[in-house]
Amino acid sequence: MKTKSFVLFVAIASLLTGASYAQSSKTVVLARKGDFINNSLPNAADFFVKNVILGQRQRAEIKAQGSFSPQVSRLKFFYGRNKAGDLVGAVLFDRVITRYGPVEVGVAFTPAGAVSNVEVTKATRQTKPWVESVEGSSLMKDLMGLTANSGIDPMRNVSEKSLGAGPYFMAQVITTSVTRAVVYYNRLFLSDLPR
Repeated sequence: MKTKSFVLFVAIASLLTGASYAQSSKTVVLARKGDFINNSLPNAADFFVKNVILGQRQRAEIKAQGSFSPQVSRLKFFYGRNKAGDLVGAVLFDRVITRYGPVEVGVAFTPAGAVSNVEVTKATRQTKPWVESVEGSSLMKDLMGLTANSGIDPMRNVSEKSLGAGPYFMAQVITTSVTRAVVYYNRLFLSDLPR
């Protein structure tokens, strides 16, 4: 996704993942990973895990396609197959470190790579109300169907004025996480999918 909006989200991601965050509060689980996987892949008969270790080649490919440098060295994709053995989708949990503490976003994909589900699975006590505000906004619906080539700005219908400062910040975090996950899915999951 080579759009100005994507570059903006990647720039925000760089700021959000800085090591210094002044405020920290206890992490709270908003949704269990297992529940998110089951809800996102309802047609799966069998579930699998694909672990990816990011080497220099993968990091260079991600930086070239997504204009960001991964902050992790390993990723874990959860995917499902139907009874015929066909891929029904995959899930990735992306973690963003913000100045308010960590936020984890579950992102599900169709086999072709379109976002099919998004949910914040972990936040902090401070950011939980912001997450709830964003979940009630149009952003979550606008993230559905996002692909590497869609070229749309998922935040086109939200603003700081409409959401408020905290929720708008969280909308940026969620969008950054989802756009990173789209790149990870295309470069690291689909490129070498076990049969």
